[in-house]
Amino acid sequence: MRKISLSLLLIFLFFELSSQTYLEVLWKQSETYSKELKINLLDYENTLLEYNSRYSLFYPSFYISTNYDYIRLETPKDLNKYPLKYYTSFGFDWDSMGGTSLQTSISYEMNRYILDSLEELSVDNSGYNQNPVLSLSINQSLLPYYLQGKAKNPFLLSYDNQFKSAQNSILTVMAGIKTNITDYFIQLRKLLRNQIILTNQIEMQTILCDAAFIKLEQGSITQLDYWNYESSLNEYQNNLCEVTLQIDNIKRELELLCGNINYAEINNELPASSIRLLEKDYTLETFEIQKDELDNNLIISRQNNAPSLSITGSYSYDLDAVKLEKTKEAWSSSGEKKWTVSVGFSISPKNVNQINKEKAAYRNNIQSLEEQKTIYLENKTEEISTYKKLITYYTDVQSQKKKNVEKQNAYYEAMQDKYNRGLCSELDLLQAKLIYDNSKFDLENINDSLWYYNFLLYQLEVEK
Repeated sequence: MRKISLSLLLIFLFFELSSQTYLEVLWKQSETYSKELKINLLDYENTLLEYNSRYSLFYPSFYISTNYDYIRLETPKDLNKYPLKYYTSFGFDWDSMGGTSLQTSISYEMNRYILDSLEELSVDNSGYNQNPVLSLSINQSLLPYYLQGKAKNPFLLSYDNQFKSAQNSILTVMAGIKTNITDYFIQLRKLLRNQIILTNQIEMQTILCDAAFIKLEQGSITQLDYWNYESSLNEYQNNLCEVTLQIDNIKRELELLCGNINYAEINNELPASSIRLLEKDYTLETFEIQKDELDNNLIISRQNNAPSLSITGSYSYDLDAVKLEKTKEAWSSSGEKKWTVSVGFSISPKNVNQINKEKAAYRNNIQSLEEQKTIYLENKTEEISTYKKLITYYTDVQSQKKKNVEKQNAYYEAMQDKYNRGLCSELDLLQAKLIYDNSKFDLENINDSLWYYNFLLYQLEVEK
């Protein structure tokens, strides 16, 4: 059963790969070779690490501390092994969601003192005071996020927005790289055809120059006429050098983006122009994310700067013991118990001013985002209009070029018939074939341009 499933999978993968055009293969290769994409993927991984650790903001922090104070005396020696003072404390701080902070601690302190100041210091004349304390402090903002219309903590929403922005950035970068590859791919196809056209023209012009040189020696044409033939040949050769340089540059750029390239497949069939690189307009979504982030920041600022209510309480137990050996027994006696509770309200004009400033900045930033969005949509509409005009233009040109190919084909077939009947020279037939081939290449270039602008238009017409 597993062998059958594996075979079916391999067949499916084979047909999937074989159904891809070479341009789509290069798009896939760029996901491995593009350095720009690798850099963005590393940034994405860093964002993912931050996103996965987002709840650590609300982890409590624990602490523990302890210290001993000793003093060495000449006499009595037994006191040297007992501390003069001992203190230990354990607690934690917790900043929870909704502007709530909690601090609690448990501490224990023990001090040695002299029982009777008129007598000498000794083990029997030493008492020990113990003071365990339990304390709790709560501070609560009076404007938490859930009272501002947010169902979810804006801190966590900010992480969601950062993660979503990172995902959109990766997709947009990938689409941009594939668009660049497509641009280079179409340019290269055109230049390779132009290279063939120029090579054929050079071959033809060389024949014409050789024939003109014979005529010049025979006196049939002037030196100026011959120079015109040579000048045309030199112009074709110069154009071929420029085209060859452009081809080399584009090949270099494509190889940087896609790695190894089989240039024999460059002129193969293009994919459908309706293929889509992005499922939606991520630029518009970015504006929405930025707006949501401004909302989050304003809510967080209000929460942090709003008046706050604090409640603090502590419970302590003051115990005395004669001699160190009786410190444990002291816990069973009735020591002095203390309760302390305090309630506080905090408001700062500075914080109120900060909130007002944040509100004003929020309104300005929202307006700025709306203006940017309007400009983007206007530019996008203009770009769509431009592509539609170009498509209309190239569609008309395509119709003309098709008619020209049919006409040149008819002319070439007529010249073949004449050549077979001995009514024209081989040079005339070669010229007719060159003109026909050039018209076909010209039509193919127009077809590529038409495909390219339809492809670009389709990328802009994604759903919002």
